[in-house]
Amino acid sequence: MTRNRRIFAHILSSLMINLWFLLFTHALAFSQPIIIDHTCTDLTNVPEYWINKAKAMFRISYGHTSHGSQIETGMNLLKGQAGSLYWFDRNGTDSGLSFHDCKPSGDLGNPDRVTWASRTRVLSTFLCEFLIGQFFEEWQVVIHFSYWV
Repeated sequence: MTRNRRIFAHILSSLMINLWFLLFTHALAFSQPIIIDHTCTDLTNVPEYWINKAKAMFRISYGHTSHGSQIETGMNLLKGQAGSLYWFDRNGTDSGLSFHDCKPSGDLGNPDRVTWASRTRVLSTFLCEFLIGQFFEEWQVVIHFSYWV
């Protein structure tokens, strides 16, 4: 019986240590506040600090087909005058976001569903004669990538 108690005590202590570890790491991982999530439709909930930080950090090239134009259309509706909070242009002038509506040549989903990678690298290396910090391609490329990799 003593052996069984030792085994039980060992298992119980291991469970308690693991539980403590999980709770501790969960608290650390989620200690940073969420600015907004995917359900936010009120842009006044986004602090100007984070909008300005994103504009300063990112240079974006957004490639899309016709059904991907909704993002740029929505951005144009919010754009306002040069220097305003949601201002953007190709070069990020007047404290705006650097946003270039451009895509690599060809259909990135065809013919072999992997050609998009080399075309994207060429674009991100040479596009517009400045370094692109981020490259966004429409969601279907992510699906193609996850399917083929």
